[in-house]
Amino acid sequence: LQLLIGMGCDPVTGDPLGRAYPVYKTPAERIAERVEALDPDLGPASRAEVIAEIEAEEYARGARKAVAGYDYTFSLPKSASVLWAVADAGTQALIAEAHHAAIAEVIDFMEREVTATRIGMTGADGGAVAQVDTFGLAATAYDHYDSRSSDLHLHTHVVVSNKVKTTLDGRWRSLDGRPMHAATVALSELHEAIIADHLTRLLGVEWEARDRGRGRDRNPAWAISTVPEDLVLEFSTRARQIDAEKDRLITEYVE
Repeated sequence: LQLLIGMGCDPVTGDPLGRAYPVYKTPAERIAERVEALDPDLGPASRAEVIAEIEAEEYARGARKAVAGYDYTFSLPKSASVLWAVADAGTQALIAEAHHAAIAEVIDFMEREVTATRIGMTGADGGAVAQVDTFGLAATAYDHYDSRSSDLHLHTHVVVSNKVKTTLDGRWRSLDGRPMHAATVALSELHEAIIADHLTRLLGVEWEARDRGRGRDRNPAWAISTVPEDLVLEFSTRARQIDAEKDRLITEYVE
């Protein structure tokens, strides 16, 4: 399924959805083409100087790849993830169910308010690009149960295909990536608000705002009031590793 979505194909039939993703030339290929087109009468010194300029320009441009999709990671608030980690099997199932329900609501919001494609092109005739609606999203989700440092941490990766069907004419086009990127923080906050609402109704938990550490330029985090911060920190090995590496890099930079 993920392979077909990444290829821009129908996940059931395998048929291509709209145009194939473009394949862009690498910097090395672009350099070779430009060098081959140089004036053969250039002297060795002049040729070497021009080639050096070409290489600098092309490597500065970097490599370009077609976007096959977007990976959105939805994580439980850390205190809720800790509660899930230490709970009995029945409570764990309820928390996971609430997590999945919150994700479904966020995806529904994305389809209504964020997802769009573009038609038309800007050219010499002054034609404009229009942003138009789509028939929802094609996506697949994967649950993960721990962090990279093996802390128990429930989170879900939702891989959204870049291919969407346009309501205007039924054609398959690419997502407009600008609102997809612009909405990431809002979608994360929305997921946390919805999951907090679900868990309050399901388990009767209460929430409180907690500071996320001295020196962090971040807003307070909402946490389940009955889950102590010391326990949350026990499941935050990855955060401590990141903080330690950040401090090392800052010290190295200052020196």
